[in-house]
Amino acid sequence: MSDPAPEQKLASSGPASTPEGLQQLEKQISEPVGEEPTTPTSRVVVLCIPAVNSEKQIGRLVSKALKIVNKVVVCDDASIDDTESAAREAGAFVIRHKEGLGKGRTMADLMEEASKSNPQIVVTMEVDKHNDPDQILELIDPIKKEEADICIGIHEEGGVPVTGAELLALNSKAMAARSKDDFFTSLGGGDQVAVAIASGLRVKLVTFKSAALAPPAVQRAAPKASVQDRWDRFLHRVIVERPFFFVGAPGIELMVAGLALVVLGLISYNSGSRLNIPLLVVGGVALIFGLFFLLSFTLLYAIRRAPEGKSEPQK
Repeated sequence: MSDPAPEQKLASSGPASTPEGLQQLEKQISEPVGEEPTTPTSRVVVLCIPAVNSEKQIGRLVSKALKIVNKVVVCDDASIDDTESAAREAGAFVIRHKEGLGKGRTMADLMEEASKSNPQIVVTMEVDKHNDPDQILELIDPIKKEEADICIGIHEEGGVPVTGAELLALNSKAMAARSKDDFFTSLGGGDQVAVAIASGLRVKLVTFKSAALAPPAVQRAAPKASVQDRWDRFLHRVIVERPFFFVGAPGIELMVAGLALVVLGLISYNSGSRLNIPLLVVGGVALIFGLFFLLSFTLLYAIRRAPEGKSEPQK
């Protein structure tokens, strides 16, 4: 007896020998080969947020943003409240500045950290009442459609742009062409846009009308600062912001002046055989206060430079 034909042998031994197997084989043949399904996370989007004293807003902003983007990076520029903890608890990767370094350095640090994730799109957003993470989708849409390399989001109220509430989105090409002094310090500035265009980048403005925003809250008169609040701000400025200017430098000046007065008093005594007591008293008091100021500054400096426990990086 002769063997069956190869086609018959394959059909009798393969999954197509049954109706169920035939249906499965047809389904496999109809599926496209070499194509992966597109998912929301297939395009890595990182959101960068500069923050200062934003404890009350940052947690809600980060939590909502993480439903839209893959990663949120927050740079806390020496806040005196719990901005760092609130952002970290909400799921953000936090960079902490021990001293206020300004917006330019803050944005540069944010971009450097964001680039470590090899993102296709990086978005920057200020902590502002006009900004909402839901606006990110509209902001990055031209980049996803490859119509722009940079998108600048601007809010308008009554046809007038709202300052301090700009958003910025960059694709990988714009990230590669960026520099620390280009379009990051002032997101909507004309000079920054000109630099981007001169670099061969396509820039598009995305306007968010006030009608799309939540109705503004009722404006209330700002409460008058109490004496305690003013005193707290003064102490923070003296102790935290500029201790050398207010404590260290006056201490040095008093020490030098006191020493000079004491020397003059001794010289007058040696030349005229008369002790100038008022001069010596003033010089001695200046020396004592100068020494006190210098010791205080040394103590403040030691406290500020004390090693702090390093926070574990967010995964």
